[in-house]
Amino acid sequence: MKQATAAAAMAAALLFVGTGAAQAGTGSAEDADEGRVIVREATEADHCEDVGGGTWCYGWGLDSSGLKSCYSNYFHPANRHSAWASIGASEDRDVQDGGLTARAYAVAGHAFTCHVKYNPDAS
Repeated sequence: MKQATAAAAMAAALLFVGTGAAQAGTGSAEDADEGRVIVREATEADHCEDVGGGTWCYGWGLDSSGLKSCYSNYFHPANRHSAWASIGASEDRDVQDGGLTARAYAVAGHAFTCHVKYNPDAS
C-alpha cells in the first residue's frame, strides 16, 4: 500500500513539474541577445533578469479593483527598446530610447494568463 501511494505521489510530482516547464515560455535569455523577443507566461509575482544588454522585470498581481494585472518593464542603457504585456483582450506596448524604461501594463479577469515580452532593439 505504501509503495502504491509513493508511486502515485511521484507520478503526480512529475506531472506537475512537466506542466510547469511547459508553461515557462517559448524563449530563452540567449534568444534575446540575438535581437529576438521572449514571450513568457508570467508565473511569478515579480521577477527581474539581465537580458539583451538591459534589465527586464515582469510579473502579475491584483489591481485596486481586484482584477489580474500583468506588467513588463525593460531598461536598456543605449538601444531603442520595447516592452509588451498582454492578458485576455488587454494589450499594451511601450517603446523608449536608450536610458529610459519601457513600461507595459495590461489588466483582465483572473481566468486569463499573463504574457510578456521585451525587445532589446526596437529600431
